Amino acid sequence: MKKTSFCFFIFSFFLFFSCLSFSDQDFKNYCKNYYAEHQECPEDICLLACRSGHYRDCFFECIPKECYMIDVEHCPLVYCQILKGCEKQNVCYQKIDEKQFDCGGLAYAGQDLKCCPGLVKRCGIEFFDGSCDIEGKFSSQSVPICLPCGDGVCHQFENRCNCPEDCGQFERKDIPREENKNNTGIDLN
Repeated sequence: MKKTSFCFFIFSFFLFFSCLSFSDQDFKNYCKNYYAEHQECPEDICLLACRSGHYRDCFFECIPKECYMIDVEHCPLVYCQILKGCEKQNVCYQKIDEKQFDCGGLAYAGQDLKCCPGLVKRCGIEFFDGSCDIEGKFSSQSVPICLPCGDGVCHQFENRCNCPEDCGQFERKDIPREENKNNTGIDLN
């Protein structure tokens, strides 16, 4: 009797956890199938988006959110991973294949490897209006990336927010209206 109960317990345990986990492909179809069955989109890991047409005749589809848009408590670990974000708190982020590298190269966002020599981990996004967001919460820039800060050149992925020693302080200048035209003569203001 004890052996039968134990076997049933083990079987139930594996059955329960196999139902909770799903493959990468299953995750991609999860939102679509859930929406078809329940006529609602599960907001924890999915979003309802216009996939074709214009707003009036839009075909709405329930699709998976990008990993960085998912709260860490709902992070699907088959599809995403949990990393330390720029705020020093856990965030949901896309999986990164780190097995093929010895160190983190330019823009590497993983955390299992140290940055390659000459690179440092930094956070920070610069917006078009010149403002900075150092935390990058719920964005693709929510984790530190490896950058060549300190070499005197403002490289790709560097900006005045994440690498001020290379990119300097941003000074916003207003362009006079008569000079603010493209080569077709159309006013850009």
